Amino acid sequence: MVLTTICAAASRGARPAVRLSARHVSMMSQTQHSGPNVDAAAAALGESSSSSDGADASASQPKLSERFAFLPDGVVQVYGRKLMLSPTHITTFRQCPRLYELRHIERLPEPPTEPLVAGILVHEALEQLYKYVPAADRTLPKLQELFRDAWRKVRLTRYRELFFPESAEGDAADGDAGGATRSEADVARERAWGQAALGKMANYFTLEDPTEVTPESVEQWVGASLGGGLEVRGKIDRLEVVDSDGGLAIVDYKTGNAPSQKYSAAANAKIRRDAFFQLYVYALLLREGANDGAGSRDVRELRLLYLGDATPVTEPVDPARVDATAAEVRDVWDRLVAAIKEETFEPIAGPLCKFCAHRDGCPAYLP
Repeated sequence: MVLTTICAAASRGARPAVRLSARHVSMMSQTQHSGPNVDAAAAALGESSSSSDGADASASQPKLSERFAFLPDGVVQVYGRKLMLSPTHITTFRQCPRLYELRHIERLPEPPTEPLVAGILVHEALEQLYKYVPAADRTLPKLQELFRDAWRKVRLTRYRELFFPESAEGDAADGDAGGATRSEADVARERAWGQAALGKMANYFTLEDPTEVTPESVEQWVGASLGGGLEVRGKIDRLEVVDSDGGLAIVDYKTGNAPSQKYSAAANAKIRRDAFFQLYVYALLLREGANDGAGSRDVRELRLLYLGDATPVTEPVDPARVDATAAEVRDVWDRLVAAIKEETFEPIAGPLCKFCAHRDGCPAYLP
């Protein structure tokens, strides 16, 4: 998933320089014509509840020297915990170091969004389908039932603000709106959101037959130490054994549409490369012996399943690309450590700045 640059105000008084490259200008032009990718917007907005004033929160942060510690062997600590990377962290830092600081170092809260919550719950339903439902019973009605059950558990608690924006806290019991009266518009929004999510699950059944899928694992955490203090981890949606030698396929569900391939050959190649970056990181971790000494695993195939428009995108693993991904991850780590030492997390403007929870007061935000 391609994340575009998002940023927030500087934390130590001086306004940081704004870097707006030709690539970002081009991306902004494309977005004006085609609209932002919903998956990218959802990922950019994070997973937690909101902070109303990014500038004030930034101004109250302690200095970097109080937040970070450098230990032997290149290990970095942030607020006493070991600093690690994930594919999402890497993408965020590449496209806006300032957003990385706010989201992954300071962990400032950000509001949930409809696309993000739908994606979380669709993933949860698919996890439940493959973990706990016998193969013969993996039907579309069952998957949609799992989604509804997951939504009932959180609609009036964790994600209450999505469709109850003006309501009091009230009783969070299932089916109880805590005595609040919702507007017809909010009721309609929730209904439309739910129907769209159920439609994505119907699309999934056009891509593969779950009764014939035998996963090795689902929603599996993997991690590996790559030396010099660098540790990377992430969660794989699904792993499958695809040949008699134990070769693996990594399967990743995307609840948005497949990226457009309507641009130049070079631009299309970059879009595809960015789309598969996350999966190549996972292939790297498995190759390097992820899962606490489980040994090196050979990944043969990568699959992206776009549920928004029922599009599968598959490619065989290129070992040279795995090596190149290792170099890319190392480069991001080196630049992150340099940013920490220099006390500089520079914001970078881009077309999704307008979706950023921290845009108010940001010197790079161009409304």
